[in-house]
This record gives sequence, structure tokens and C-alpha cells, in this order.
Amino acid sequence: MRALLFLKRYWYLPLLIVGLVALFFILKGRKAPEEIVKRIKKELDAIKAGTDAHEVLINEGAEAATKHVKEKYQAKQEALDEKQKAKVAKLENDPEALANYLDRL
Repeated sequence: MRALLFLKRYWYLPLLIVGLVALFFILKGRKAPEEIVKRIKKELDAIKAGTDAHEVLINEGAEAATKHVKEKYQAKQEALDEKQKAKVAKLENDPEALANYLDRL
């Protein structure tokens, strides 16, 4: 009976505690701004890589664009596992997609 009387008089205290706990979990789940900026920068770099490959494709042709992309990302290609190498082999005909894929790794 005393607990009900306490809740009736001070109803806002349990509500405040539940609200603070919910706020803690909401804020804990948010990513830090630095992580968001890094992710956006990585996506912008991937878009730029695709654009560069497209410009080479327009100016010099598909073979030159693929060669340009492979030269640019040679270090990344050497560190790939078998599954990723198969994906790269599948994307060799599309230099823009290849550049985007390699830049996102």
C-alpha cells in the first residue's frame, strides 16, 4: 500500500528513471561523428575512383581504363583473398565498378 501511495505522489521519479535509461541506450547506439565523417569520406573516394575510371574509359577506351584501375589499386589487389579475387575477375569488363569495388575494400 505504501508503494502505491509513493507512486501516486512521486509518479515522475520512475518515469524520469525509465526516460534516462532509454536516453542512455539511444545515445549509446549513435556512432561518433568521426566515424561518420570517415565513412562519408570513404564513399566519396569510391565515387571519385569510379569517375576517374569513367574519364579514362571515355578518353582511351575500356582496356586502358581497366589497366589504369589495376595499376592504381595494385597493392590492394595483392592483399585480396580468393573470393575477392574472383569478384575482381568478374568486374574486369567494367572499370567503373572495379574501381568502386577496390576503393571500398
